[in-house]
This record gives sequence, structure tokens and C-alpha cells, in this order.
Amino acid sequence: FTLLALIIKDQLAMGNATVKQSVILNAQFVKYLAELKGTGEGAEKLSGEEIYQVRCSSCHAFDRRIVGPPHNEVVPKYEGKKEQLVAFIRNPIKVNPAYPPMPNPGLKPAEADAIATYLLDHFKKK
Repeated sequence: FTLLALIIKDQLAMGNATVKQSVILNAQFVKYLAELKGTGEGAEKLSGEEIYQVRCSSCHAFDRRIVGPPHNEVVPKYEGKKEQLVAFIRNPIKVNPAYPPMPNPGLKPAEADAIATYLLDHFKKK
């Protein structure tokens, strides 16, 4: 009878350990999936301006041509059309033959959204 009690005790301990590990793995998976989707629930949030300065400012400025067109000429087309601007930032296409095509910056949806918000807000302030 003692042997049966030991076997049951071991089985319960194994089951409890498995459940605990499953909960931990599930939490890690949810966090990782959120980061992949761009919601970044555990990641440090950067502002649209910070992302813009790192990823966009080498080719773009508001008041002058660098490689790409000045934002003061382009952003007005997107007033009230933020989702279109986000889509363009995430998957750019060549629009003006006077400029080289913009490479895909490889941004997460949340990063592209933050940049679009920054561009539209910055333009409205001018």
C-alpha cells in the first residue's frame, strides 16, 4: 500500500510541475508573439520621433531633399489618411520618378504607426 501511495505522490508532483512549466512557457510565448506582431507588450516603447530619427532621417527631412522628397511636400497628401501613410511606410512603392525608390524599412506595424503619427503631428504644427 505504501508503494501505491509513493507512485501516486510522484505522479501528482510530476503533473504539478508540468502544469507550472506550461504556464511559464505560455506566458513567454504570448510575450514573444506580441513583440513579433509589433504590439511589444514587454518591450520598451519608442516614440515616433525616436524611431524616425534612427530609421528615416538619413534619407528624409521636412524642409529639404536629402535622398527622398521633403516631407513638407509629401505629408499633406496623407492628412486624414493615416492608415494609407502607415501602409506606405511599411511597404513603400515608387511614386515620383525624380526620386529613387524607398527601400522597405522592415518596421513593425506599431513602429510604422508611431512614425506616421509623428509625421502628421509635426506637419500640423507648422
